[in-house]
Amino acid sequence: MTAGPDISRRLLIAVEANHTRLKLADQLKESWQIVPWDPESQPIRTVRAHGPAVVLLGVRRRNPRQTLDMARSIKTDGKHPPRVALIDPHGTLTDGATSVQQGWVDGLLVGPASEDTVRQWVNQVARGEAPVIGADRPSTGVAGRIWRRLRGV
Repeated sequence: MTAGPDISRRLLIAVEANHTRLKLADQLKESWQIVPWDPESQPIRTVRAHGPAVVLLGVRRRNPRQTLDMARSIKTDGKHPPRVALIDPHGTLTDGATSVQQGWVDGLLVGPASEDTVRQWVNQVARGEAPVIGADRPSTGVAGRIWRRLRGV
């Protein structure tokens, strides 16, 4: 009898930007079993079908609140929800660190990060350490530019 795949090492990368999703999958494929995701479907459906241990949700630039709502839905769905972490490459989420503190998400990664940082961050999320990386960086969006101008930076 052969053992099946280790479900504790299943990872769902629900990031709409193909290049970002593929880059993350390439960085993490050595230590995680990547669960395929179709950007046309809701991440919660894939979670129900495949039962990943960790879900990485990409923050939507036009509607970051929708990402937090999805994270909450995944965290409250079923008896054993996965760990859910947010990836915010553009720094658009203003309340991500608060969401981590309130327990709605299990980690936050803001902005670009090295391959080693991404691996360490995902492993910390899987262990339940609630890592927040890069949340102190200024936003690169319109709000960040306005904020920097107001502050004279």
